[in-house]
Amino acid sequence: MRLFKGRMAQPNQLETLRKIAEVSSWVLGGGRVLGGGRVAAGAVARRRPATGVAPVSTPRRVAGRSAPPRTPPPRTPPPQDDVDTGRVLVASEGLAIIDGINNDAPTGTTLQFVSGARGVLLWRRDDNLCFGLVVGGSDQVQAGEPVTCKVAGIYQVVDDEEGPLTKREFDVLSIPAGPEGRGKVVDFLGREWTGGEGPGPLVPGPPVPLINDCPGMDDREPINSGLTTGIRALDTVAPLGKGQSLLCVGDRGAGKSALVLDLVVGAARGGVQVALACVGQSADQVRRARGYLEEKGVMGSVTIVASEDGRPPAEHYAALCAACCFGEQVRDAGGDALVVLDDASSMVTLWEELTRAVGSLGEGESEARTKEGMSEDALVEYEGTLITATAAQRRKLLSALLQRSARMHRRLGGGSLTLVPVLRGAPATGEAKGAKARKAIEAMTTLTEAQRERMLASLDAQMRAAGGDGAPAGGETATEVIEEFMSITDGQFMVVGRGEGVSSVSPSASVSRIGARAYPAKALRELAPSVRFELAQIEDEGRFGKASADAAKSEQLAGKRASRAHLTQALLQHQVGSLSTMEEEVCILFALQKGLLDGTDVDKVRGAWDQAWGALQAACPEALAELGATGVLTAKAQAAIEAGLREALGAAD
Repeated sequence: MRLFKGRMAQPNQLETLRKIAEVSSWVLGGGRVLGGGRVAAGAVARRRPATGVAPVSTPRRVAGRSAPPRTPPPRTPPPQDDVDTGRVLVASEGLAIIDGINNDAPTGTTLQFVSGARGVLLWRRDDNLCFGLVVGGSDQVQAGEPVTCKVAGIYQVVDDEEGPLTKREFDVLSIPAGPEGRGKVVDFLGREWTGGEGPGPLVPGPPVPLINDCPGMDDREPINSGLTTGIRALDTVAPLGKGQSLLCVGDRGAGKSALVLDLVVGAARGGVQVALACVGQSADQVRRARGYLEEKGVMGSVTIVASEDGRPPAEHYAALCAACCFGEQVRDAGGDALVVLDDASSMVTLWEELTRAVGSLGEGESEARTKEGMSEDALVEYEGTLITATAAQRRKLLSALLQRSARMHRRLGGGSLTLVPVLRGAPATGEAKGAKARKAIEAMTTLTEAQRERMLASLDAQMRAAGGDGAPAGGETATEVIEEFMSITDGQFMVVGRGEGVSSVSPSASVSRIGARAYPAKALRELAPSVRFELAQIEDEGRFGKASADAAKSEQLAGKRASRAHLTQALLQHQVGSLSTMEEEVCILFALQKGLLDGTDVDKVRGAWDQAWGALQAACPEALAELGATGVLTAKAQAAIEAGLREALGAAD
């Protein structure tokens, strides 16, 4: 099918098209054939209209040609019988399972319930079972209630084989998401957040669809620039590219929320506009996050979308989508946006609620859908892999949000949306845990009794330190779900707690699939990979050394190289509120590579560096300014920085 959008008709088709247009003009509300053989199809869809009723058809004047001198009939809203009336099968926790609505309604369409409640079409399963988020009056929606998709207008397309066709244009639920929201805390509908005291006034701004489409491949460009976060370990181990989706994982208490708050500060200081979703947190936690950002002087570049603990899963998910809306507005205007979802576990909770709701359908309903070919355990092909139908549906739902990150093509402004979802939990490490590991050790026939006892004792110590038998702790996301998130995003970094207010990024469990292109500067791209390798070696040695039957083997990396790796680990640890510039990060890696910090006590290396950095800034400002402006460590700048560091650190030539 092709739209007659300014396309020249053949001479022998012109008279036929004129007659067709005259007969159907009452449907189109003014669409007509223009002089010279061009057909005005009216408001042919690009993206769906945001709100309200769109014009049924808007005739266009083609340059150099005049339209026939005929007054078009008055425009009228679409007829009410143009939509199918569905019914609510299940309503729970702000979610509605719906059957029977228009099968051509796309996700994001506004839903109208007979009770007066309003919703949005979240997702359509392969068997046409629909899932909606109820965003207004969720307590009024009941099973069996009629529901319809809101139609904004109709337009005409011309098919070469079937002739003129009339199609529906559905209304899309949108929220105001513009610059007016910066410096404010809003809820999932763009209203000022009041901390549990009822909805506040709507913050004005351009409308952006709450459930928006992921950009297609033709609308994207390769990620070729990085975002400086100011977090040394992150910029070194797992750099964040502009337009990338990078998952943040870590156990409870590892310091994930504190680290991503500092990530927000670092990005905002670099001129990036930020949207932070505080989901599942208390009102006091949201206020503290806002106070921290105000204290750091960056709240004017940040919009916080809050949905407190205890709110329905549907509202939590809508808050994640709303944060993406603010980022998409910046991206589509040609700017760079960062969206942080703290945390994204509500996506998993939403899926679990949907699964429970589907399971509550009557046996007759479930059997009927199974006969239609929607067996939950059937294997289907998804992205080249055979997986169960349930896993494929879940992956589609997760991808719809996680893949809204993008670097847009230059013809679309070249903006970017970088996404950092946060999950509590850890990826698989390849190690057996708990009872499974104990059985494996006991089954080993090559171990002596003394070796077996030592390995079992080491295992027990690790399990006590972890607080259990290796199963996810309360509130943590299951390992297999984290692995699924990791397979959708463009990489991940794992936060490891190192004490009060101190955390680090695991080099062995962290990776950026964008590669070297994600580094924000050429100098970091040249220095960081070797440092990452040394850190991974130290981490693996410590992990496997503890589980070894002979603890002395953990000292195999002793010597100058191991000592330098430990210094690197100490310098790259993140302390809450401590951010570095790109120039400082380059100088740290340069000093470590040159061995200028060798011999420094690990416990004192941070203090020694802080003093040396202050002295270096005073000694060679020109070299640092050149590095900051170009991102390149030239031979001249390198010589000046090395001389300044040797003098500041008292290193011998």
